Amino acid sequence: MSRKEPVAVCNYSVAEHPAARAWRELGSDPRTPVIVETWRGMKTTKPAIYRLGFGDAESSSVFVKWFLGQSPDVERTVYEEILPRLPVTGPRYHGCIETGDASTWLFVEDVGSQRLSPSDPAQRALAARWLGTLHTRALEVGAAASLPEAGPPRYLANLHASREAIRKCLKKPILTADDRCVLDGVLAQLDYLESRWPSLERECDALPRTLTHGDFRPKNVRVRRQGAGLVINPIDWETAGWGVPVADLAPGRGRGLESQVDLEVYASMVQRVWPDLDSNLIGRMVVMGSIFRTLAAIEWSCVSLGFDEPVFLLEPIASMSSYRKRLSMFLEAAAEWLT
Repeated sequence: MSRKEPVAVCNYSVAEHPAARAWRELGSDPRTPVIVETWRGMKTTKPAIYRLGFGDAESSSVFVKWFLGQSPDVERTVYEEILPRLPVTGPRYHGCIETGDASTWLFVEDVGSQRLSPSDPAQRALAARWLGTLHTRALEVGAAASLPEAGPPRYLANLHASREAIRKCLKKPILTADDRCVLDGVLAQLDYLESRWPSLERECDALPRTLTHGDFRPKNVRVRRQGAGLVINPIDWETAGWGVPVADLAPGRGRGLESQVDLEVYASMVQRVWPDLDSNLIGRMVVMGSIFRTLAAIEWSCVSLGFDEPVFLLEPIASMSSYRKRLSMFLEAAAEWLT
């Protein structure tokens, strides 16, 4: 599956583009970009993203993240202090610089457009081996434990923020009856889930804590050929953290409760270090990760609930309807132990 197209392209006066200037200032690579593509403009909570092309088919492009008011610390720590010490594949990290205008620029290799295919058994096994290696070997890297909390407290904060945003949105007179039904339904689920949060915490207490990617799904996992085989290259480490590794096992959108990695292969990897992680417990981890990732997605959609024009509320409320259905499925799967 290919990625989206850039939203803008600069192929003239390229040398004066801020991303090209930052690349020169970085000074880690003598190549000169001949084109700068804008893949995402600056947002309040997200950095802008550019892609530098060098006019050579044999020369890989470079993605550039421009942080202005946001912190690159998590990704920078992962690329500089953690991944180089782990036996896992990933994009080449070119470096990070701070410029005089309070901006920070982070440069990472473009590892192609082919996404992980959860329907391909070979790729599912490849992803499982990669995750198993990450989760077990990260215990040996001290910097990993310095990353933000990635266990229940993170996702409880997502729940609280989402509930506040939804309650605020429900005060808008422009909402339709159907809109209110969707939002009220999500609110009820959040309230129910918080009432069962101690059970989730107990389940997590029985699990190991380690480095987690946090958003390990096809759009953030690139696959490319290297030598005689395939390798995977996870990207976008901004949600990485230290905690229970359940979110990394959660299914991608539209896959129900089927993990996007081969759980038997994953178990064979992690049981060398954590022998208590049997298939039953790993199955629970998939459900917990599904709940946690849905809470994170709900909070992200809540950002768009702040609009006051009905047309701008269509997409976030449609997303809420989808998350409501998914959360119902995950809560039903957890009913036996989420008491």
